[in-house]
Amino acid sequence: MGSPGNAATSGCRVDLIGGFRLRFHDRVAELPLGAQRLISYLALEGSWVTRAYAAEMLWPDSRRCQAAANLRTALWRARGQACDDVIWTAPGRLALADTVAVDMQHVAKEARALIDASVSQDAEPPEVNAETVSRLSLRLLPGWYDDWVVWEQERWDQLRLHGLEAAAEVL
Repeated sequence: MGSPGNAATSGCRVDLIGGFRLRFHDRVAELPLGAQRLISYLALEGSWVTRAYAAEMLWPDSRRCQAAANLRTALWRARGQACDDVIWTAPGRLALADTVAVDMQHVAKEARALIDASVSQDAEPPEVNAETVSRLSLRLLPGWYDDWVVWEQERWDQLRLHGLEAAAEVL
């Protein structure tokens, strides 16, 4: 078993910017909300988490045993309707497989490159295209209001706004 976050693609992709979507090659997987939330949480976490912590974060208003049952159901549904091996499991732990590409990681890397180039006088600014500007203009998981999402949305908004400012300077 490897470590999550390498994003060596296997045709499976999670889109979080502009809304949740899980794609496997050309097919979009239709997932129930619990499975979407689990995959999104693991994609944003970027590393192994304990099952107990994930259940608590995803279902904070549920009793511990109910949250654990909800997690098992979401995991079962994600595996049954998504790409193979989208979520890695180990005793008591979960992670998004490192073979799953996450759009936010790629766009965040582009934003950081723009920001770094605007700060450094010596760096050659990266090329800015309409696709980059479009992706930086979108919100992270719009319409989701869970505490764990709101914090990530605020962090994403700061990064994307700085990235858009840097892109404007380059243009």
